[in-house]
Amino acid sequence: MKTETIRELRERLQGPRRPYDTHYGRHVMRACSIYLTVLFSKTPLGPAAVTFLSILVGLIGAFFIYRNHWLMGVFFVNGWYLLDHVDGELARYRGISSPTGFYFDTIGNSIVPFFMFLSIGAWLSNGFTEPYWFLVGVGSGYGSLMVLLLAYCENTVVFQCLTQGKSNWLARPAEFEKTAPAPASFLKKIFSAIHFFVTVPVFLPLLSATAIVCSFFDESLLRASFKLLLAGYTILVSIVWTVTLIHRVLSRKLDKTVRALSK
Repeated sequence: MKTETIRELRERLQGPRRPYDTHYGRHVMRACSIYLTVLFSKTPLGPAAVTFLSILVGLIGAFFIYRNHWLMGVFFVNGWYLLDHVDGELARYRGISSPTGFYFDTIGNSIVPFFMFLSIGAWLSNGFTEPYWFLVGVGSGYGSLMVLLLAYCENTVVFQCLTQGKSNWLARPAEFEKTAPAPASFLKKIFSAIHFFVTVPVFLPLLSATAIVCSFFDESLLRASFKLLLAGYTILVSIVWTVTLIHRVLSRKLDKTVRALSK
């Protein structure tokens, strides 16, 4: 049997995910992940074990951040994101991709960012002498969860409507005429840009670069930079999930989606 080259493995294992990868994921994480995938393929460890390892690595990173070991913290949090690419590649390598694996991977993507933001807030609270910064960290973590949760809840409702035959929800055409007007295109572009920025894979390289650069200076600069980052992120992510929720309700998007899929 012919051994695949790294280039061929990249195309087979990374190609299906390329449209969904961020620039950081595609050009940095995927550049390294393929070598780890090959390494793990030679061990008995499966994709679920790699997912578990990625969660553990991410939580270790959050702990290091809380303990003011920023370089180690950033290293381990990025290690979580790197292994988050590896588990899917390993599943495709072995031909064992499954809904359960995707579910477990999704859980990991919810756990680690929440604790990462929580640890930043706890560190900024300075031994909880400034507890409001811990609350800002909670707000960031909660916001990152809500951005994911809104999409997952939407998919769950659509799935249940289609599988449980909620036919009484599908035939109310008059109600669909009473929908909120669509926002102007310019506002949509601004909102999409903010939404893109607050996704953790996009925010992570900015956070990492800030930690690395500021670590060469005194701690006061690091604290000031992260107070600005965390406060800004909390405000933006709160706007994103709140506006998304209001728009979903007022526009009745789910009603339209279910009707379209049920035809």
